[in-house]
Amino acid sequence: MDRISISLFGDHVTLDAGTGCVHTAPGHGQDDYKVGLAAGLEPFSPVDDYGKYTDEFPLMQGKKVFDANPEIIQLLKDKGLLLHHSEFEHSYPHSWRSKKPLIFRATPQWFFKMDFNELREKSLSAIDGVQWIPSWGITRIRSMVETRPDWCLSRQRNWGVPIPAFTCESCGQTHIDDVSIQFFTKMVREKGIEIWYSEKAADLLPPGTKCGKCGSDSFKKGNDILDVWFDSGVSSFAVLGERKDEPPADLYFEGSDQHRGWFQSSLWPSMALRGIPPYKTVLTHGYVLDEKGHPMSKSLGNGIDPTADVIQIYGADILRLWVSSLDFRDDIKVGKESLKIVSEQYRKIRNTFRYLLGNLDGHTSEQNLPFEELEELDLFYLSKLSQFAEDVIANYEAYQFHQIYQKLILFCTVTLSQDYFDMIRDRMYCDARNSKTRKSSATALQYILETLCILTAPILSFTAEEVWVSNGKKDSVFLQNFPDLKFWKNQNLEEKFESVLQVREVVQKALEIARQENKLGKSLEAGLEIVSKNGTNLTKILPKETLEILFVVSQVHEKNPGLDVLSFYENEKFSVKVLKPVQVECPRCWRHTEDISKEGDLCGRCKSVVG
Repeated sequence: MDRISISLFGDHVTLDAGTGCVHTAPGHGQDDYKVGLAAGLEPFSPVDDYGKYTDEFPLMQGKKVFDANPEIIQLLKDKGLLLHHSEFEHSYPHSWRSKKPLIFRATPQWFFKMDFNELREKSLSAIDGVQWIPSWGITRIRSMVETRPDWCLSRQRNWGVPIPAFTCESCGQTHIDDVSIQFFTKMVREKGIEIWYSEKAADLLPPGTKCGKCGSDSFKKGNDILDVWFDSGVSSFAVLGERKDEPPADLYFEGSDQHRGWFQSSLWPSMALRGIPPYKTVLTHGYVLDEKGHPMSKSLGNGIDPTADVIQIYGADILRLWVSSLDFRDDIKVGKESLKIVSEQYRKIRNTFRYLLGNLDGHTSEQNLPFEELEELDLFYLSKLSQFAEDVIANYEAYQFHQIYQKLILFCTVTLSQDYFDMIRDRMYCDARNSKTRKSSATALQYILETLCILTAPILSFTAEEVWVSNGKKDSVFLQNFPDLKFWKNQNLEEKFESVLQVREVVQKALEIARQENKLGKSLEAGLEIVSKNGTNLTKILPKETLEILFVVSQVHEKNPGLDVLSFYENEKFSVKVLKPVQVECPRCWRHTEDISKEGDLCGRCKSVVG
């Protein structure tokens, strides 16, 4: 073309590649467009929608861009404007779908203006009022919102949500206004979005519509659709409106790449139309990788099939428990070994539920004793249950599911199975069914089962419902609220029991020494002498009978009454001697008590129970 070109400076051109001087076409590249815009150059793009030159380039009009390259080279030669040409390999953009080379072309588009009515500043201010999990999310989205250019809303696709804009067939003026949008919206509500493609332009406009520029009433439909990110960005308008909930939504959560995607595409329309962000909290999670830390893909064959590899082998709750066991804020690895480990932990939880259901057979919530009639030991563990529930609920509210997993495993395996269940085994198995002591423990077990079901339901959904129904409940566990058990919290009682329970570890080590030396079988075959090195008298803190329950032994003495010593263990606070009782063992409860007259006889308690 016979025209003078000027030289411009652009930061995108550097000296580390090529000559440092490049041809610039403002109509055919983003960097070129920005440089041209700064210099006041109009974008020139003599290429049509089919990739052919237009009449703006008469010499090549109608020819495809790539097909015309040899002729353009020859044209430059003929004009004496080409010093040299050769072929070389370099990076060039290609379509991800067709794998064909692409060209960039400046075209008219619809844009969302980021700085209209101080929208950017208002959005940045609103971001500060949102809870971001993890906390670094606010830094990421702020930096993106601060620098984001205007949002190109339009796309040229054959199918999508249409932008209801029309073009005057006489003068080419675009027509779209509030009246035409409302008219089209009403038609969509009545007949569906497909009418844009099935009806004529005249039928989609209000009767009597005329071009604001030339007065013509002849229009054609535009070919632009909305960016799908806009579709997803306005989803809260549809979802919350359908549910009759007031915006904003409680929570948005997605992968860590969505600060530039859905989190932003949702923010802009909500701020523009409502003046508030669409969410109260935004949670970002990492990605699931294979057990070696590689992204999973079909081509590599390193993926985990949730159905075949997990659910059909372990059950759906194992998959849910595995997810809860990890910190979702980071990328997480998954493999058969990690799933196996979680399945073993699940078995411990399930065994806890089995123990609870088994011991509650024949007991219902209606049979629970009043709170003030419960035994101190049971009240102590209900106090611990209260703290456990409070911690778990706080973890749920903070989305710290891996903390819930850890607390749940610890509570089931140590607090309950290792300690409390062991302590009350004699009471549950050997006391009379209607005795106050057994009823007290059954009441505590009932509360524990109900609380565990409700607290684990969001994670172990199927298991919790199964246990809930097996316990005779009619309403679903998912219809229950999280329990508020603060009134069970008893700090004084906890301090009293904890001061004694610190001896339990010393007792268990002393008992284990006796077992290793083959001097002892069951712990109920033992008596204990416990001496506090600071002079504390344990029997003044708790009754001797309660101490025997806590340590699961037949006798507790402040001083050895002359019994044989089986083993000894001490720490800086306590010394413990394991003693051999002289009394005969009860064949039913295995305890050695003074009221057994001869071998094979039952103790007084067991006689009264069996009649």
